Amino acid sequence: MNARLMLFLAISLLVAVAPLFGQESVCALFSHLEGVDGQQVRVAGELIISKDLAVLGAADCDNQYIFREQVWPTALLLRPSPAVTPAQLQEFQNAVVEADSLRHAGKTVSASASFSGRIRLTESGDFPAELTFDSFENLKTEALPDVSALTVIPICDLFQHLPAWKGKRIAVRGKYVSTMEGAWIVGACNGTFVTDGYRWPVALTYGSPAYYSQTMAKLYDANWPAPSEGGPSRGTPFVNKTATFVGRLRMRSEYSVSCRPDGRYVGNGFGHLNGAAAELLVEGIDAFGETALMKASEYGYDQTIKVLIEHGAELNVRDNKGRTAVMHAADSCCSHAIPLLLENGADPNAHDKDGKTALDLADASNNLAAIAELSVATKTSH
Repeated sequence: MNARLMLFLAISLLVAVAPLFGQESVCALFSHLEGVDGQQVRVAGELIISKDLAVLGAADCDNQYIFREQVWPTALLLRPSPAVTPAQLQEFQNAVVEADSLRHAGKTVSASASFSGRIRLTESGDFPAELTFDSFENLKTEALPDVSALTVIPICDLFQHLPAWKGKRIAVRGKYVSTMEGAWIVGACNGTFVTDGYRWPVALTYGSPAYYSQTMAKLYDANWPAPSEGGPSRGTPFVNKTATFVGRLRMRSEYSVSCRPDGRYVGNGFGHLNGAAAELLVEGIDAFGETALMKASEYGYDQTIKVLIEHGAELNVRDNKGRTAVMHAADSCCSHAIPLLLENGADPNAHDKDGKTALDLADASNNLAAIAELSVATKTSH
């Protein structure tokens, strides 16, 4: 056997053996899940843990496992084997306690790790397979940054540069629309996302970051906020409602669109009939804590402000940035709401989380009328 042939065989053997020992992602694993049944694997992914359940998944993945016409979640149920060391079991338990504590504090939890163990297809219950792991590494559990640090992007602006936001955690403001076919976040504008000559509608499918099972989804349920005092009811999703949605933007790696003989376009997007260009894995809704009074003050809707105050709206309640209604008015171009707010008890000396007062915000936005009103108010209130 000559040297060239031996080199070829050696390389072929390495290529064949590499998948058995190399690490791959959960998403990549699901491209050939049936082929690894009963095998030892090393797999990394997004970890969702609580005191009741542990799952390794991939929320943003195009690979699917289909069995008996059912599309299964891209996730593996985790179970420790007797081979796991006591030290690692304790480390895992500590991560569970930390994750549950962060959720209890109102934080959004992000966790990840890589696990080594044996795959077994189950195709029952909520998951298509389980991973009985012998060890793990790179276990990381943390709270995602406060949503108040995110810039709110109107959905029409988002669609001007949609691919630039792929895979990123964003805050997008749009109209929530729900039907029997699904739920979307939409905008009344013309988008610029075009593939194969087709202009996709300005719409995001409303998704969940933990759709793997009902038990897991509850850990990441983006509940509609409870109504603020004097504000409109937000207890139940409306068929048509504008809000701010926080989550990770999911897009396809490649898009294809074709025109049917009946003139309808068919693509490989998301949601009902694959009609949306992207999906937002929503972790929070209206998470900036803005009340109806704050929005009315920002836009100078005096009559609305009067009605809200008459019905008991709290003037000095704060949003997630620590700002009150009078601060929203000062930071906008609508200063005529400020006297009305001050007359009814708004505090002109309140500070937001950055230590700024309404006067500071008015000065930064060059709102001259607001500066005049607040300068007098801050002096007389001392």
